[in-house]
Amino acid sequence: MRQTRLNEMGQFIMTRGTASYQEICEHFGISLNTARRDIEALAAAGTVAKSYGGASYNASTGLVSFKERTIANIDAKKRIAAAAAELIAPGDIVFFDSGTTVPLVLDYVGNTPFTAITASLNVIVKCVNNPGIDVYTLSGKLNRETYSFQDVNISRQIMNYNITKAFMAASGYSLSGGATTAAAWEYQLKNTVLQKAGEKYLLTDDSKFDRIKMFKFAEPDEFNCIITSAEPPKQFRDYFDEKHMQLCVV
Repeated sequence: MRQTRLNEMGQFIMTRGTASYQEICEHFGISLNTARRDIEALAAAGTVAKSYGGASYNASTGLVSFKERTIANIDAKKRIAAAAAELIAPGDIVFFDSGTTVPLVLDYVGNTPFTAITASLNVIVKCVNNPGIDVYTLSGKLNRETYSFQDVNISRQIMNYNITKAFMAASGYSLSGGATTAAAWEYQLKNTVLQKAGEKYLLTDDSKFDRIKMFKFAEPDEFNCIITSAEPPKQFRDYFDEKHMQLCVV
């Protein structure tokens, strides 16, 4: 699929910093014209910047600043987080995604003993003063746009862990585009977590519905439950019923 190739191409250029059309053609086994069209799509999304003979990674990915995202819809995010916290049972092994909603779950877990796995700095900080939580962190370089650690091998790290529940974040969620993120370095980790997790929860405020970002990390039906802050449009409710997915509106 082209979307998969675009995801991988964005990651390829990000890890290298720059890539020529020749390198892109050889790595992905595509023609020069196809490479140019793909780079046009990535450049239009803000993931890469076109350069002479190729493309370079655009460090400004179009993400709203972390501070702005933390403040936005804060009451809705707290309600979502509180609802998610009630799902954690003693002994669970929970993956906490990065973002501004998922870390808030730690404010509502009380004394429940469980294990947390994360690449999110905010999750780590919130776990420090709760002795009932065993914390395992994924290593890498701190990305200040997302307050999370990134590394080209980070998705391999997660393969070593069992995960009973995963609390995931998305920049967009649509029936045509699935769950998407604006950050090239995140999609592979998110995708791998969903392959490993037993129960998968998407925590998203209602502003993310019908929004599509560049990098797709999940099909719309890959989640057991969508926890959100307002009733989504009818086409989403019908889809959830058809796919036997749980919708939790808080």
